[in-house]
Amino acid sequence: MKQFVYKTTCLLLGCMFVGASFVGCTNGNQSSSSGNENPSRGMERIIVENGESAYKIVKSENASECENFAAEELQIFLNESCGIALPIVTDTQTQNSDKIISVGKTSCLENSGIEINYDELEYDGFVIQTKDEDIYIDGARDRATLYGVYDFLEKYVGIRFLTNEYTHIPELEKLSVYDLNEIEVPDFQLRSYWMQDTQNESYFAAKKRMICIYNRSGEKYGGGYYDDLVLDGHNTLKLLREGGLNFQDHPECYSELSGVRQNVDICWTHGIKDDGMLDESMEYSVAKALIKALKQRVVNNPDAKFFMIGHEDFQYNVCSCVNCVAIRQRFGGTYSAPIIRMVNLIAKEVNEWAKTEQNGRAINIIIYAYEYSEQPPVKINDKGEVVVADEQVRPHENVYIWFAPLKAGNQVYSWIDSRQNQATINNFQNWLSITDNVLGYMYTTQFSFRPWYIANMTAIADNIRYFKEKNMTEFVQCEGGAGLDEWQADLKAYVFSKVMWDVEVNQTALVEEFFDLLFESHAEKVKDAYYTIEFSMERIKEQYGAKYHMYGLSWAYTDVMQAKYYPIGALEKMVELLSSVRMDILNDNSLAKDRKENMLAFVDKMLLTPRSMIHTNYTSYYGTYGRKEYAYALYEDLEKIGYLGGLKSFGAYVTDFMGE
Repeated sequence: MKQFVYKTTCLLLGCMFVGASFVGCTNGNQSSSSGNENPSRGMERIIVENGESAYKIVKSENASECENFAAEELQIFLNESCGIALPIVTDTQTQNSDKIISVGKTSCLENSGIEINYDELEYDGFVIQTKDEDIYIDGARDRATLYGVYDFLEKYVGIRFLTNEYTHIPELEKLSVYDLNEIEVPDFQLRSYWMQDTQNESYFAAKKRMICIYNRSGEKYGGGYYDDLVLDGHNTLKLLREGGLNFQDHPECYSELSGVRQNVDICWTHGIKDDGMLDESMEYSVAKALIKALKQRVVNNPDAKFFMIGHEDFQYNVCSCVNCVAIRQRFGGTYSAPIIRMVNLIAKEVNEWAKTEQNGRAINIIIYAYEYSEQPPVKINDKGEVVVADEQVRPHENVYIWFAPLKAGNQVYSWIDSRQNQATINNFQNWLSITDNVLGYMYTTQFSFRPWYIANMTAIADNIRYFKEKNMTEFVQCEGGAGLDEWQADLKAYVFSKVMWDVEVNQTALVEEFFDLLFESHAEKVKDAYYTIEFSMERIKEQYGAKYHMYGLSWAYTDVMQAKYYPIGALEKMVELLSSVRMDILNDNSLAKDRKENMLAFVDKMLLTPRSMIHTNYTSYYGTYGRKEYAYALYEDLEKIGYLGGLKSFGAYVTDFMGE
């Protein structure tokens, strides 16, 4: 996808850290860069001034593909901002007198005397440090080094990767830094915001310092999901086939529905003895096949820490054979019980194998707590406490629960908010009571009606902060707008990529920054439009509390979509403001053509939200007069950007006059 960049003029950027220390020159140079020192910030290093620089970018002679790319990215963006392309050289080409920005594991870094504890950096942490005149950027691994370069560009140059179509790049006459001793370790080791652009554009995902499900980023971007997590979603049927059991030859290993075996899910009790151990007497079984398949995946993915065993996606396909029903009844009456019991066995067997065959490598399995498996296998003991139903169904230390309340979870409230669906609150807290291994999967969009406004910016941020508080820091994912180029997904990807990195950042300030930089002089009207709908929804939440609910799949024309929850005044005001700013942008002759088109495209996507919401409840607002004309004008605009087909498939825009 085409990338647009825009430059704003700034005379001086002074981004410094207080109290940073430096000792001697990294490559033997003991001279001072400019003689400018500040007692609180140390020595000033002028990287670029008036289009001139004495600095070189240094990479290792044996740099990886990702380290090469990181050095190139630093060169490209500094050139865009400061008007000079710093030369890229290898560490074997540097001289003692050179001023350098070292990227990655160079001999310059090795000889600098800087000590880095790479274990503390975990997955994606990095350092940005200075020593005398030189600057060093290095990460726990190649991807982290690339993230360090992007962090340097954001913090010290002012670059912002706002959307896949637009990067904000300030135009600087002078770029300098003082003493730096920055160590960045993200609050969550692995982070993902799943939307169209992070899904399809590995480059954009890398700039957001995220990985995204199914996004198999290559080595250039430091890898993707499959370097750490082999997550292919609802995969049990696939795993069973990988383990050698197809439906035609082994129907008894598949779901039994009304007495008939069907190729829709697996039997979760096949191959397990009453005590939860593997039934070795069986020549083949579901348990043995899943173990075989997982071992092969472990071999095929030598660096991955997590592997998915995800049940299929439809409750009415769950096996109802005598054994599966008995296990559910025996262990708390929940659908999750036989799943955990099976996966505990697999985790035990595979980790025992890995002790000898994989040098003791820990193999962790992620399973869903999703739809029918959201409820944990718990009971109330004699003291009135929530406890695990039985040790057989307590998640193994290598089993992680991916809590993802799609249909029950109320998106507009956090999982610990008293206005949240009580079952979701109970399920979430009860999982936490029986295991420390809980991962968060949050939905930030309305899948059956994606242009609809979802007022969950604060709720999602509160969830993420709670995860950090409870030390649920292995992996966190949000899903919003996957498959559609949708404005709320753009905004939330910007906000939550940063909140997942550092829970202390303020999401409201990030919203302001996003609109201010994306729309510059036109930002106020756009923000007014955003806050019109946001504040209206907040008032609705205060008025209706738990009665106002929005689930991940809230079908059109149902109770949750009623007009009473969406005041026409707010929707009309949003349309008015966005239509006005659209005209302002059209008439702004100071904007370059590409820049103007980028702004207009975003405004047009925003306009679809109030227009779609008005369309849904048109007769409640206005009666029947003009409904057909309003709808067809909306359909035409939805069709232009590829929304209409998907929305029709959910029944969201099928009306009594469609087809006339």
